[in-house]
Amino acid sequence: MKFLLENFGEKIQYWITFNEPNIFLGFGYESGIWPPGKTNDLNGYFKAYQGMLTAHELAYKSIKEYNPSHQVGFSQNMYYFQSYQESQEGEAGDTNKPQIKSETETNKSHVSPYKRRVDLDQVPAVIRGQLHNYSFIESCLDMGSLDFLGVNYYTRFIYKFSTQAKDPANPQLDSLIWGQLQSTLKECKNEENPVTRVREQSHNSLGWEIYPEGLYKVLSSEKFKKLLGNKPIFITENGYSHIETSPEDKDLEDKYRIDFIKGHLEAIHRAIQENVNIQGYFYWSLIDNFEWALGMEPRFGLIHVDHETYNRTPKASYHYYSDICKTNQVI
Repeated sequence: MKFLLENFGEKIQYWITFNEPNIFLGFGYESGIWPPGKTNDLNGYFKAYQGMLTAHELAYKSIKEYNPSHQVGFSQNMYYFQSYQESQEGEAGDTNKPQIKSETETNKSHVSPYKRRVDLDQVPAVIRGQLHNYSFIESCLDMGSLDFLGVNYYTRFIYKFSTQAKDPANPQLDSLIWGQLQSTLKECKNEENPVTRVREQSHNSLGWEIYPEGLYKVLSSEKFKKLLGNKPIFITENGYSHIETSPEDKDLEDKYRIDFIKGHLEAIHRAIQENVNIQGYFYWSLIDNFEWALGMEPRFGLIHVDHETYNRTPKASYHYYSDICKTNQVI
C-alpha cells in the first residue's frame, strides 16, 4: 500500500481494495475449483474472510492517512437470488424481504396454492443472498471503512430446495447449502440452429441467464438501500460473454451484447429514479480479456481481439456504447 500511495497517490481518487472477495471465497473454499482448492471448508472460508477484512481495513486507514479526501471501497459480485417457487409464480419477489402472505389478502375460497405452501426454496435463496451479497458489505460498514460500493452484476440465481443438491461449479460435490441452482444452462454454444439462438437471447455462452430486472431488484431492494443509504454506488462490472465456435465466428455484429447493455442501463435508470445513488457504470470489458480460470475462450469485449495476431476490431456494441457515452442517453 505504501508503494502505491507513494507512486500513484496524487493520481488516484477512488480506491478499490478487493474485487469480488465473495467469488474467491466461494470458489476457493466451497466448490474448490480455485486455489487453495478446499471443498466445503467453512473454517478456512471464514479465516480467509477475516484476513481480507483486516487487509481492507488496513488499506482504508493507510489511504485516509495519506489523503482524507480519497474514497475507498471494494467491488462486490452481486446476484439476484430467487426461490424456484417464487420464479414459477411469475412474481419477481425480493429474497431480501421475505413476504408472508395471509389468507385475508384474498377470498378464502380462492386462495392460491402458492399462498398455502411453505416455500422451502427460500432457504437456499435467502442464505445465499446474505452470505454472498451482503456479509462483506455489512462487515466493512461496521468497521467504518466503506466510502462507496462497486457492484458487479451478471445474472439471477434461482434455487430449489433439495437435500441432494450438488455444487453448481463442482457437480461431484454435495452443496454446502441445500439448494440446487436452476437458472444456468450448460454448453450454450453459438451454433447455427434456432434452439441455440433462442438460448443466446436468454443466456450467454457461459450459460448465465440474462436478466436485467435482477440488477434493478438488487439495487432497489429494501435491504440494499437501508444498508448503503446515500453512499455512492458504481456498477463496476456488467457484461455479456460470447464463445467462438470457428475462426469466422467473431460476433462483430453482436446484437445480443447491444441488447444486454440497453436492458441493464434501463434497469439502472429505474433504480436512479428511486433515489439509489448510482454514480457510474463500467461495462465489462473494453477488449476480449483473459477470463480467470476460463482463459481466453469467453469473450466479453466491446473490441474483438485476435489471440494469434493481437489485431483489435471494434464490434457493433463498441459503436453503440460509444454513442450512449457521447449523448448521455440510452439509444
